[in-house]
Amino acid sequence: MRKINLPKKGKYQRALKMTTSNTKSQCETIMDKYLGVWLSDIYVCFDTRRVFKLQQEIDLPQLSFDLLVTLLEHSPAPLTSAQLLTLVWQNVVTGDENVKQRVRILRLALGQTQTNEYIKNIRGKGYYIDAQLRWQHRNAKKIGVKAQTLGAISVMSVTSVGMTLWALSNPIALEAKNTEISLYQESAIRLTTSQQDLAFCLDGFDDYIELPDDDNLDITTGDFSVTAWIKTTSYEQRVIIDKRYENQMDTVKGYVMFVDDGKLGFQLADGVGSWYCEQANGACSTYISNSSVSDGLWHHVAVSVDRDDPNGLRFYIDGQASCIHDPTKRSGSLANDMPLRIGSRSSYQTGLFKGAIGEVAIHHRALDHDEVYSDYKKGNQRKCFSIASKGGTVSKDQLDLVGL
Repeated sequence: MRKINLPKKGKYQRALKMTTSNTKSQCETIMDKYLGVWLSDIYVCFDTRRVFKLQQEIDLPQLSFDLLVTLLEHSPAPLTSAQLLTLVWQNVVTGDENVKQRVRILRLALGQTQTNEYIKNIRGKGYYIDAQLRWQHRNAKKIGVKAQTLGAISVMSVTSVGMTLWALSNPIALEAKNTEISLYQESAIRLTTSQQDLAFCLDGFDDYIELPDDDNLDITTGDFSVTAWIKTTSYEQRVIIDKRYENQMDTVKGYVMFVDDGKLGFQLADGVGSWYCEQANGACSTYISNSSVSDGLWHHVAVSVDRDDPNGLRFYIDGQASCIHDPTKRSGSLANDMPLRIGSRSSYQTGLFKGAIGEVAIHHRALDHDEVYSDYKKGNQRKCFSIASKGGTVSKDQLDLVGL
């Protein structure tokens, strides 16, 4: 097997249904619309007719590939052996036993186990794909953006590190010099490096990642959640993600997730009042968890905010509830015109994160415990290959992996 650098995941959307007639035409229509599809941890590339799992290519015969694509196109509906014979084998004379054997071969090739089943069977109804599918669109509306990084972090967050955003709007691709930022429709906006196993590695001195203001990154008056994977030993106040307008002579508006004194913190600011949260007329409220995350280990951190529930602001550490707060005092809009930053305050170059941030996600709804735990159980595959005094670095070989 050959290790390569995979393309980014795409929009989650069910594929168009194929009919038993004119199969080739329908398949071409789907492949015109999609570059490929993510099936859990497996990527299927339509253009090259290749399949990859954890950056390793799976060698599939043509018939197995056609069988997999057919099941994907009809997901989640099951297909009987008779239907598969028509759609996949077409004019070839064969029988049900050949279908069963080919499905078994495909399952083995994909590495299916009892705890990780990609293809299931319903007695009397047929075979189907049992996984969430994320379809990668070919076309995206492009708009100009500005992406800023400082210091040697440019080696990672510009030269080798794009961002993948999965958002709640029409597909938009955001591009800047040496930076690739794609935004696709899904249940969350996910910000990651484009290299599948690479984290944002920040030196705490002058490294951060900036995205320009966009409505998809703002929170108005609705519920929302923020999740992230982080690794740090810092006990100073360090920002994980920040989208706030701050003016010490005026007010503050937006949201921020941070680490302070080793504990996870969160702030809601609706712009009604002064910049000082501690004052009675302050425009912001700050909430702190009761669990330490500054032990140099990877932690999944999450804050879920149900805006009108007195017990609606909930902290989670590694999938487990940490503490509960009342967010109802901050019911106003949090939207502002500032950029979103990972690893720094939005309005100032302070609070710079020292450590690694694997992924940040913004959900435009309040996640429950089961959803947070499920996200945590997916694990974190990202890391820093080395930590230097000026951000993370990667070798030339790691940067020049052959792509699709």
